[in-house]
Amino acid sequence: MERKHQFAHEIALLEQDLKKEPERRFVHMCIRMGAHSFYDFMFNATSMWDNVHPNMEIIDYLWGVAFAEQNLLQQMLQVNKPIFLGLGRYDYLVAPISLWDAVDHIPYVKKVIFEKSGHNPMFEEPVFFNEQLIQWINER
Repeated sequence: MERKHQFAHEIALLEQDLKKEPERRFVHMCIRMGAHSFYDFMFNATSMWDNVHPNMEIIDYLWGVAFAEQNLLQQMLQVNKPIFLGLGRYDYLVAPISLWDAVDHIPYVKKVIFEKSGHNPMFEEPVFFNEQLIQWINER
């Protein structure tokens, strides 16, 4: 319940952020979605976005067109190349991790669930993330 309250508080501030800096709408949305992005839902990601100037034309295309038209599960079946799939247990920006259970039978996919991470396991669990990634690389 605390996560939901934190999200409601932050997302209510998004409108004023967008009025102040509309060209940084992606940055502001990422910051205000922190309760959906991080295991520690109180984490303030503002400093992570200092001096980041996203190309909104590309961002709009990726999220509005390209990603919307992709079926990643289907594509994984066709790739037949080693895939490292790192999923944060508390990632509420994307579909539930249970949807990735379909890859458990694919021998070239290594699925790792990071129990104390949201959307950014390389940031939230860097030691464990690096261990898993290095192990995967060494197995190739």
